[in-house]
Amino acid sequence: MAKLRFEAKILIAGPDFGTGSSREHAVWALMDYGFRAVISPRFADIFRGNAAKSGLAVQVDPQ
Repeated sequence: MAKLRFEAKILIAGPDFGTGSSREHAVWALMDYGFRAVISPRFADIFRGNAAKSGLAVQVDPQ
């Protein structure tokens, strides 16, 4: 199967994004798809920490 890859580098997500699993795999999967930044109204602390360790930029935007 061909590996999917998208042109977008920034993911704009909803308010519950990054609030589930505490594993690094969530961040790794986003980076494997080509994302380098995520903008969301909030992130779980563990997701934010895993993103920082892996080089994925996260930005909180309350709107």
